[in-house]
Amino acid sequence: MSEVVDFPPPLKGAPSETPPVKLYTNAECGAQCAEAKELLATRGVKFQEMPADEPPVIEELKKISGGTFLPTLAVGRFVVRGLYPSLYHSALDEAGYKRSEEAPRP
Repeated sequence: MSEVVDFPPPLKGAPSETPPVKLYTNAECGAQCAEAKELLATRGVKFQEMPADEPPVIEELKKISGGTFLPTLAVGRFVVRGLYPSLYHSALDEAGYKRSEEAPRP
């Protein structure tokens, strides 16, 4: 089950830098987490991998996504639960991340 949570837009006058990207994973996530990391790497997006087997990270994941589904991508005001490449690309596009030449549109 996927879910995209759309947070309110940033306040006017806020910096126009691209927001940080976090990918919540753990060792048990397996192939789906590996594919999510590969998608971000292929697109050239720097991201912080969040180990969702540590209690503080699990609490953060629950707070932003309402659960502990993995992988979960958090970028700007978007949170995508599950591995859905088209939703990942949409969230990255909306957050201002440019597509690299190798990254085809879904």
